[in-house]
Amino acid sequence: MWAVLSVSLFSACSGTVPPPAPDDASAEAEWKEVELHLPDYPQDRNLLPMSLSKAVPARILIDSKSISVGRDGVVRYTVAIEGAGGARSIFYEGIRCDTREFKQFAFGTAELAFAPVAQPVWSKIFTHGIGAFRYEAYRYYFCAVGDKPLKPADIVRAIRYPQPITE
Repeated sequence: MWAVLSVSLFSACSGTVPPPAPDDASAEAEWKEVELHLPDYPQDRNLLPMSLSKAVPARILIDSKSISVGRDGVVRYTVAIEGAGGARSIFYEGIRCDTREFKQFAFGTAELAFAPVAQPVWSKIFTHGIGAFRYEAYRYYFCAVGDKPLKPADIVRAIRYPQPITE
């Protein structure tokens, strides 16, 4: 404790003040999410199956026409998740490559339309469970080394012609 106090006093007396520690909140304050525009509801002919590891317990299809990368760096896409029985759920989501987070913006309805999520929030991407497809999308399809988003055409190409996943 005395060492911390003496260092603090020395810094104050010497006239030099150590630089402030990096603040994640200030870095986050600089980032601004773009206004949300929902895409058209997906058509079956535009759904591309993702080649995923056995860790993903569902069939995942991405709407090739919905993939975009905003000025905010968010990869936005429509995903169809099909269970073993063939039931399909549709979501419009985004992935932030720089923070490894996702957000669900809207979900598909029985009327073949999107309904916005009431209060969408950014959540961490996990490597297990039904959401594991987001990790694989982030790692193998949407984001480049250095956590930068790929261009939509490159994302579509990666989904159409996947590299083997060794996990």
